[in-house]
Amino acid sequence: HRDLHSFPTRRSSDLIQPASAAARGEEANLAAGGAPDPELLPSCGVPFGSAGGGRWIIASTQCEETATYIDGVLDFATYVTTAGPCCHTPTGLFSLIWKHSPWAIVSQPGLFTIPYTPINYAMEFARGGYLFHDAPWRTIFGPGSNEVLQLFVGSHGCIETPEHYMAMLYNFAYVGMPVEVF
Repeated sequence: HRDLHSFPTRRSSDLIQPASAAARGEEANLAAGGAPDPELLPSCGVPFGSAGGGRWIIASTQCEETATYIDGVLDFATYVTTAGPCCHTPTGLFSLIWKHSPWAIVSQPGLFTIPYTPINYAMEFARGGYLFHDAPWRTIFGPGSNEVLQLFVGSHGCIETPEHYMAMLYNFAYVGMPVEVF
């Protein structure tokens, strides 16, 4: 893996902090426009050779982070929340299938029924309703945010993204854009 920060970056402060106690203590600092503590920045990176030419979205389920690249250069990155213990987030290479704003999440009745839930942005990256989407009910993203210890366990397979960054991701993306999830 390459370190996320070994790539040149346009907006290095565009990162959400992980769900650690230290990060939660920084929420006021970040809300006031302060820079994140470098000790808390993502460190997992992306697979070597990912994000070739053009625009790419790359998401790590292990590190709970998503990054965008233009011609191999990091554009912005954020912490996200992927599937919790109940479910899985598909991994592999995909092409963005569709995008809509606004949207509503709704599921068929079953074990993990999701009630009608309006969201602002939705982008399907894998068949079967696997989306990048904002999650207005969630305040903590990043490592640990998909574990049982959180008020809201991880997603049902989607990649939940902080609303501000989901708006940026939505504007960055186009249908057919390459997406890698690992």
